[in-house]
Amino acid sequence: MSFNELENLEYVERSLVDEVQAKVINLSIDFTIPDEQSNKELYSPFLYQMNEIIKDAFGENYNPEKIEGVMGVSNIEELWKDLYKAYKFNIKGNLLQRDKIIQGQELTELMFSFIGMFVGGDRLTRDMDILGDFSRKIFFKNKSEFHRFAKNDLLPKLEEKINDYMEIFDTFFSNYQEFKQMNLQARLEVETFKNSKVSSTNFKRTKMIYGEVFEILGSNINTIAFLNNIENQRKYDEFQSEKLTYQKYLTADKAAKMKCFEGNTTIFNIFGREYDSKLRNASHHKWLKYDESTQIITYPISGSSSEKITISYTEYLLKTNNIVMALMMLLSFELLITFNLGFRLNKNPL
Repeated sequence: MSFNELENLEYVERSLVDEVQAKVINLSIDFTIPDEQSNKELYSPFLYQMNEIIKDAFGENYNPEKIEGVMGVSNIEELWKDLYKAYKFNIKGNLLQRDKIIQGQELTELMFSFIGMFVGGDRLTRDMDILGDFSRKIFFKNKSEFHRFAKNDLLPKLEEKINDYMEIFDTFFSNYQEFKQMNLQARLEVETFKNSKVSSTNFKRTKMIYGEVFEILGSNINTIAFLNNIENQRKYDEFQSEKLTYQKYLTADKAAKMKCFEGNTTIFNIFGREYDSKLRNASHHKWLKYDESTQIITYPISGSSSEKITISYTEYLLKTNNIVMALMMLLSFELLITFNLGFRLNKNPL
């Protein structure tokens, strides 16, 4: 049986349809469906929404030749499973099974390649160009301090950091049938149809994931903060405020971790565009309330507040895609720096 919606379209005469009992169900799991379209005849989320999303991203008069591959890789879940299995075999020392998957390639490079396929090659190139310029400028400004940061802080913690990233990415991809419904918008950095409904709504499985990704990103954004200190002619572990010591920063509230470099807007926008501490708190403290009939999530601004925030489940999926992509950019940047310093993930036989 084919699940291609175009192959399974069947026209039914209007006179044969019971308009009271008939219900149109959106079976296109890659796209949402607006309420006002839910009972329209011959409404295809793929045919109509794809066009609207692309217009939002590229403009009304977009060139079709420039959007080739915009949907990304169709087998991204399978590619993730292979990458994750190879990574786990590697850290367990099962190099024979690892090598069957990676076929002589370096895991560091495979991770970078996978991220490019997931977030989109153009976006990865754009953001890595910005981050590469950022790190090169810092390197040439103060090579000794750059190397001190890498030697004393980044390299000793890198394998632990990568493990944290890989585990939360695996949680995300284990629930990708939910998140893929808003992945295209995240890839193209638009919010089209964020208030529409989606076909699959397994909120029980996804409700903690945004908060978990937020925690990992907040715990590891130190890399950017420390490089920002060097750029501003300080030691990597010295901040503008004398009250903010290295140890205090490491244990600071994660909601405020990016404030020390928010003045650097091009860098901040890569990581801080989606960094919602109120949603994180609600997720962490189990304050999220979900209405299945409306697909609306409600939560308080804070634990003691009567003021509520409401977002659609669709927007929650979009926000989670966005913060996962921010974390992938951080991993890519750390791999870029350390690869140039000789770091490799592949373990060698004893």
